[in-house]
Amino acid sequence: MESDRKTIVYFHLERGQNAKKHFWNTFRMSCVNIDMGEEYELLFYKVPEFYGGGQPWDKQRLLEVLSAQLEQTEAWDYYLQPDLSSLLEIKEKLPPEILLHKVVKQNLCWEYLFLIGWNAADDEFGEEGSFQRIDAMEEQKNIFAVLLQKYLPRINHFTVVTDRPEMYMDFTDYVYEEYGIPAAYVNKLEKRLGKNKKTVILDGRRRYVPPYAAIPEEASYIDFWSENEKRRVLETKRKDVRYLSTVKFLDTLAKNGYNTRVNQTHIQAENK
Repeated sequence: MESDRKTIVYFHLERGQNAKKHFWNTFRMSCVNIDMGEEYELLFYKVPEFYGGGQPWDKQRLLEVLSAQLEQTEAWDYYLQPDLSSLLEIKEKLPPEILLHKVVKQNLCWEYLFLIGWNAADDEFGEEGSFQRIDAMEEQKNIFAVLLQKYLPRINHFTVVTDRPEMYMDFTDYVYEEYGIPAAYVNKLEKRLGKNKKTVILDGRRRYVPPYAAIPEEASYIDFWSENEKRRVLETKRKDVRYLSTVKFLDTLAKNGYNTRVNQTHIQAENK
């Protein structure tokens, strides 16, 4: 591994698969190495859903093994598939910025932009989570600003979907001052505000249910949280809409073998 390249590790939960009984003693799972360009490489690890005979994982031991893998590969960053985060009972985090860049880059038409922002009505932090909420909001807005910098000059219409517009004033002020694009605020997504074939929707809200009938025809829908239910709804109800997410992007790369090589990884896990 070249020392000047940054390694990102992605752990993907393989539904219905069982690990071998010797897993804890001799940790083995297939690894797909994906070339991400000059600066990055991505190691794609498949984690079986069950341990031996369909038994549930010992979550703590599995977490220790995955942590050891991160240490051994000297990972610069990592990403857990949301299903695996749920299995390990770990709070999900947004994918590394480089992966989000790859996903956003797949969209070629930027004219009408919708940002699905935070909503007080479905707040996940609760009454005592004000500091966590502020941190999450700042992280989200910073990522949006970086990701959109290249594309904002192409945008003519910008709409934020939120019931708390004051939370996004600094971000929309930045967009207006830098690019001259005024922002509109709405409580819910409405088809009339977009345009067929020219609309991009950035969904940064967890557990948001896309109102599929309100999405303009042949829009691009970028799901920052890679939630299965959003993908299922859109790919079932709106086949004309292009659903994009980090998990879908990485799975497609690994499946089709683009710029990849497959090998077996092995680390010695501590007996307990």
